[in-house]
Parts: sequence; structure tokens; C-alpha cells
Amino acid sequence: MNYLNIRRRFRSPTLKYVALFIASLLSFQANASDFDALVDCYLEAVDKHDFELVVELLHPDELAKFKQTIDATLNGPNKRLAEAELLPLLGVNSPQQAAKLTAKSSYINFSNNLVARYPAEMQQITAASSTYLRESQQGDVVSVQYQMHYQFAAQNFSRVVEHRFKQFDGQWRILMTPETFAYLNRYLH
Repeated sequence: MNYLNIRRRFRSPTLKYVALFIASLLSFQANASDFDALVDCYLEAVDKHDFELVVELLHPDELAKFKQTIDATLNGPNKRLAEAELLPLLGVNSPQQAAKLTAKSSYINFSNNLVARYPAEMQQITAASSTYLRESQQGDVVSVQYQMHYQFAAQNFSRVVEHRFKQFDGQWRILMTPETFAYLNRYLH
């Protein structure tokens, strides 16, 4: 089952995103790359729902992009829908309060509230398995691909997940998945 099939099988855009977001968080379970220490730290943080640590592992430019995208969606053409769906995930009551959140706070709140809202789905996906496929480098970004197998809403899925890494201050940091931004960008159209 690939990303497009997930989109078709789940009518709720938020539920689709939950499946993709949680699956992407947990897809590092087996790898054979040079990123083992980072991956292990990331997995442990996600497993403990320690999103304060997760943001420290993310590339700061990605966090800034996440925050800019959130702010744009709350002021975009579908702002009513964005407000209804995103404000609760951000843990705020208004776009003005959301605008005052830092990039890190936005991501932490979003992740914590998403996981809290869908605990059963989180448990299902934490049982996922993955197989390391390949690693490649393009410029200053390293991509690692995994084949993930997981169950969500009593359905089995298998998809290739790619995680990208980029250095910041001499340390490798995780880049967010394209699905994260695709979910948010849907409010802009």
C-alpha cells in the first residue's frame, strides 16, 4: 500500500495525516547506515513522546519552514478549516496565539496533541517493522530509504519511506518528510 492508496482509503484528511506522520516518525526501526546514533536517539524520543528532544534532532531550517507553513495556512484561503483542525493540535485558541508560538513550540505542541488525540493509532503503528533499503547523497543532503510494514485501522500497509539528513553546526539533523508539508499545504489551495 503506498501513499496514494492511504489517501484514498482514509476519508478524513486528519486521519490520513496521523497515519503518515506517525509512520514516518517510526520508520527508522531497522537500518544499516552511518546514522545509527541519531536514529536511535530519535526513536527513543518518539517512543517516549519526548518531542522536546525530537525538535533538537530536527534541522532548524525545517522547524522554521514548519512554523511559516502553519502561519500561512492559518491566514490562507481555507483559514476556517485550518483553524478548526490545526488550532487544537497547536494547543491554542486563535491564530493570534498560534502566531506567538516559536517554531519549536509549534512542532512540540502539534506532535504531542496529535499523538494524544490518536493513542490507539499510535499503538498500532509502533508495531511497525522496517527494512533498510539504500542510502544516497545529493549535495549536502543524505537520504535513507526504508520499506515500512505497518497496520493502521485494521488494514496492512507497506510503503517506502525516505528520511533526509543535513548537517547543522557540524552535526547531522533530520529533515521533515514531504508528507508533513503536503498535509499543511492542502489548506493553501
